[in-house]
Amino acid sequence: MTERPEIHYIEEVDSTNRELWRWLDADPLLPEFTVIRAGGQTAGRGLGDTTWESETGKNLLFSVLLKPTFLDPAAQFMLNKAMSLGIREAIAGFCPQLAISIKWPNDMYAAGKKIGGTLVENRIMGKTMEATVAGTGINVNQKHFPASLPNPSSLNRLTGTTFDMPEVLHGILSAVRRHAHLLRKGHWAAIDAAYLQHLLGYGEQNTFVAGGDPFRAEIVGIDPYGKLLLRDATGRTTAYGIKEVAMQH
Repeated sequence: MTERPEIHYIEEVDSTNRELWRWLDADPLLPEFTVIRAGGQTAGRGLGDTTWESETGKNLLFSVLLKPTFLDPAAQFMLNKAMSLGIREAIAGFCPQLAISIKWPNDMYAAGKKIGGTLVENRIMGKTMEATVAGTGINVNQKHFPASLPNPSSLNRLTGTTFDMPEVLHGILSAVRRHAHLLRKGHWAAIDAAYLQHLLGYGEQNTFVAGGDPFRAEIVGIDPYGKLLLRDATGRTTAYGIKEVAMQH
């Protein structure tokens, strides 16, 4: 659990996720925890049809190969939780002065600003989770962001520190591997509890938008399929899938 994975660095690629899937298609025996890191991406991706913009050479852009064959596809969101917890723990270790939160489903937030996100893509054959490629972008040393982005920041902007990016990456990968091991060993209750503990807005009243309509509600949990459970002012609890609801800032 302590060995460092081999990190394959590419100066520029369309998407580290796409590249890692291409590698896996070319070599189905590609080892678990194979990592591709890019200096820049020409087609970085987020959830749905969103994109990920990053200044070349200033941020961490990487994808990790996992082979969670032990996990039932119905429980695949547990992998998102484990990944998010590992990333959050590592960033918090490098930035102890910041309160790092997970914004559902797997974005990283600090001081009300987005500092990172993960796109988890699974390959399922029948009832088996054959492979997962988890692509992560962390804003590390970037100082300026396009005005078109909603609320970005970076570790550098929030702390005034210039970070050694390979060191941060190794810290993240080590924490992700540790949490993936906890998941494999069946420590699901601990993962669930930790995810809610660090979930932005959990147990608080916030404004959300669904179908274009704003409403006040409280995050009361995550269902087994990864949907966000919101309790509104009438006391009714509704489950929302990814892209069905957004928290307002």
